[in-house]
Amino acid sequence: MSMTDRLKEYHRTLRQKRGEELSMKQVAGSFGGLYAVIHLLQYFDIWTLLLLMVGVYFVYRQIQENWSKIMATFSQENSEPPVSAASSKSTKSKGKKAPNRSE
Repeated sequence: MSMTDRLKEYHRTLRQKRGEELSMKQVAGSFGGLYAVIHLLQYFDIWTLLLLMVGVYFVYRQIQENWSKIMATFSQENSEPPVSAASSKSTKSKGKKAPNRSE
């Protein structure tokens, strides 16, 4: 399959199906975003606004990544069963403790 055939197939599969309409949530998000950009253009020029948007995006991704790591660690700690006192006593050795060597 050539590159042009693959691109045509890819474009065909991504096209909107007939009778498929946008949800109100998508429409509201689009208009809300457009309004926010137009409103912010009153205070910033387009290049400053673009730089601010890129910076905010990177900060957002960093916070999202850190939060997912924190939640993964938290869920991993909670999934481990607690060790009971009776089972921990049976695993201890009854021999004398070896003296610590310092070199």
